[in-house]
Amino acid sequence: NGSTYPTDFDDPDLRRAQGYLRSFGAEVAIDAHGVRVDISAIRDEVPVVDGRSLFRSRLEPHTVVLVDDNETVRSLVRRLLVRQGFRVLSAATGDEALRLCVAHRDRIDLLLTDIFLPDLGGRRITKQKRSVRPNLPVLYMSGYSRARIEGLSADDPFIAKPFTSDELFARVCALLS
Repeated sequence: NGSTYPTDFDDPDLRRAQGYLRSFGAEVAIDAHGVRVDISAIRDEVPVVDGRSLFRSRLEPHTVVLVDDNETVRSLVRRLLVRQGFRVLSAATGDEALRLCVAHRDRIDLLLTDIFLPDLGGRRITKQKRSVRPNLPVLYMSGYSRARIEGLSADDPFIAKPFTSDELFARVCALLS
């Protein structure tokens, strides 16, 4: 069509936008010439999590505290989240994570933590963060299978490493909606 704009959802950014909008009940259609985008059927009610609106302006993205002692994993997961539009506060230890939770208590939307950390495990971080933000959603991650992790219940949100960016984004969005 001569346009430099993508006209279908083969473009990763368009797929991401479509997935995000669909999670709120919207549909996206792009006209064949790539000059018109229609977004329709967005819900009238605004989802609320922990007493706060799930919708924020583009200038105020959701904030995730990411905790992993492996620098490579932490860097990769951080990049995946930032590409999805999240603000990420990274910590290598449980103590660092707790300090971030206290310092940014009103801005944090999710705690994403490895279960096994050298100082405080993810489960202990969760117990201690309750005094800061009792209803803060937590997503646990580990290279071990759920079955091998003692004390992790079937109800605890969990993602096994390695995971894809789509798997991570789906789990994070589910916890924030």
